Amino acid sequence: MTSLKCSRVNVSLYLERVFVSKVGRKISYTKLKMRVVFAIIALSHKCFTLFCSTLTFKLFQMSKKFVHLFLAIATLGALTAADGGCGSADVEGAKLYLRQGNADDAIKAATNATKTDPTNGEAFYILGKAYYVKQYNDSAAMALKKAIAPGMKISETDKKDATLLLAEVWRLEYNAGASLFNQAYTEKGDESLKRDLLNQAVAKLNSAIAIQPDSSASYRALANSKVLLKDFKGATETLERAIEVAPTDTGYYIQLANIYAGELKDTARAIKTLETAYARNLRSPEVNRLLVTNYYLAKRYREAEAMVQQALAIEPNNSLMLYLYGTLLNEKKDYNGAIAQFKKVIDTNPSFLDYACSYNAAVAYFKLAEADEEANKPKDKKRGKKAPEYTGHYKFYEQAIQILKPAAEASNSKDFWRFLGQLYARVGKNAEATEAIAKSK
Repeated sequence: MTSLKCSRVNVSLYLERVFVSKVGRKISYTKLKMRVVFAIIALSHKCFTLFCSTLTFKLFQMSKKFVHLFLAIATLGALTAADGGCGSADVEGAKLYLRQGNADDAIKAATNATKTDPTNGEAFYILGKAYYVKQYNDSAAMALKKAIAPGMKISETDKKDATLLLAEVWRLEYNAGASLFNQAYTEKGDESLKRDLLNQAVAKLNSAIAIQPDSSASYRALANSKVLLKDFKGATETLERAIEVAPTDTGYYIQLANIYAGELKDTARAIKTLETAYARNLRSPEVNRLLVTNYYLAKRYREAEAMVQQALAIEPNNSLMLYLYGTLLNEKKDYNGAIAQFKKVIDTNPSFLDYACSYNAAVAYFKLAEADEEANKPKDKKRGKKAPEYTGHYKFYEQAIQILKPAAEASNSKDFWRFLGQLYARVGKNAEATEAIAKSK
């Protein structure tokens, strides 16, 4: 800026121009005095004018930033009014920071706005967006859930966008947890690394559930992670919560019952879980099978048989139900009834469950043979006389051999060959018995 001063040369020239009107012309003292006075007045006016102009320019330069600030405030006010009254200077500042890629300052500004007005849903939405940019998913989810909570001041458009962004945050957390679980599942060598991956997966999946408590996929993946960690109690608690959220998801009941019956050896809890599913009309073949199996393990044969008969009334050729029915009848020592059920499977699906029906039918024939032999033992033995050998029960051994041999040849199971060797020995076929026993080794 130019300094405020008068040049001496200019003043001299000006005085000379005032005091001497024409070259060589002299003036009277009175006139000279008057001209000097007028000259001083004129010079003072010019200096004052120059001073005022310079001062005005300087003040204008200094006030430019204040003018801009005023205009910015006025603009924000207009934007706030146009947006329905939810905005604030902090919210608009946070939006501007986000557009500039400055998420950190956006977080600060949006946080200030939420403190000023805890019901400002728009501020929480912007805060959630900023956290999302920074990949702070837990914080983003917390802010977004507050933004769309009842009673918050937020436009319908922002509320919809916040809901969509919350779903995206859930997707990121769930995918991270699922990926960690898959890495752990395929890790075969380093048990420490596997456990670390599973713990990370559990943390991510818990975060996903906190974001969307009704996401069924999160519960199943979390339960699987806990099973691999051998935290079976934790797995059952997770699945119990899942059933509360999604009571019509049959898979939860099946998974929960399997853990109770398998790892925890709690047949009673398994039955309760499956009975709940059955009562809710979730009567899949797997639910029926597990319920019958657990009734059988609990020696509740009457309920198991009733369940099987109900299933067979709907599907008379269901191999699984026929197999389970035969197994139940075997347990009740109704060997003929058991054989009849097993034969139905052998006739239509001989390799079902690795030829299990053939083996079990042979066992039933073996039991019939033993029972028949016991029933036909001589009651009174005369001294010195040997009772004639009873061989009427051999027919049952022969029927067992007939049904078991094709299964042994097809499956080449050592257990099948060993049992077949015993059957041959019972009927005196020693060569066949030796050959079968050799194949069992």
